[in-house]
Amino acid sequence: MNNPFRVLLILAAMVTAAATAFAHGTEHPGLDTLDVSDPTQILQLTGDAIPGLTVDVGRGSDGGWDFSVTLANFEILEGDAPADATSNTGHVHVFVDGEFVKRIDGATGHIDPLEGIIHEIAVALVSHDDRFLALDGQLVMERFVMLEPRSNPDEEAPTSVVVVRVADGDDAPTVQVSRGDLVVLRWSVDAEMELHLHGYDVESEFAPDNPGAMVFVAEFAGRFSVEAHLEGGAERTVLFLEVLP
Repeated sequence: MNNPFRVLLILAAMVTAAATAFAHGTEHPGLDTLDVSDPTQILQLTGDAIPGLTVDVGRGSDGGWDFSVTLANFEILEGDAPADATSNTGHVHVFVDGEFVKRIDGATGHIDPLEGIIHEIAVALVSHDDRFLALDGQLVMERFVMLEPRSNPDEEAPTSVVVVRVADGDDAPTVQVSRGDLVVLRWSVDAEMELHLHGYDVESEFAPDNPGAMVFVAEFAGRFSVEAHLEGGAERTVLFLEVLP
């Protein structure tokens, strides 16, 4: 006959082990359930040497995505965290559509080809105890909305990086790229809005504390507009993209 007390002890041990595993990063939290006001999930940064990262993205030879990560005031930990670990040490985590997929242990990383058409990929700095680093409520993270091309593009094709700052009252600029380029539109906005690239049908939400980029291969030649959908239903054009044949 089974001993009920022994079963309860085993269940308690399993719960304790699961909690310990989470605390030590065996299971990694995702972005979908993130609460930026929860100190158990967020490590708010202070001081002068604020960690930061810059991520460059490119197509991999297998049709996936390659990442090149440049860190500032941050060191990647290997193995168990030392007792004196600080906010300037930790890990680089990669997320696809809000879910943790892998850890980058060096200056480069790779994601295998993804099924579907549009995915959101994020690369974030986390502490040794799996808390997301944040400064004034903004995660130390790079976010990319990826449009998967219809066919595997040339990995040697040029990359056109365009930085677009959207502010009320500014005229919509025109930028030109060449057909076949990998285009990276990096957005910085002054209010919450949804940006929609017509023709390619790429859209995502952006905010002052949640910047990001649209990434796609310029497969179609023509002139395309990016519309901002604002609160209250207002709309305006913030960019014209010309893809030259």
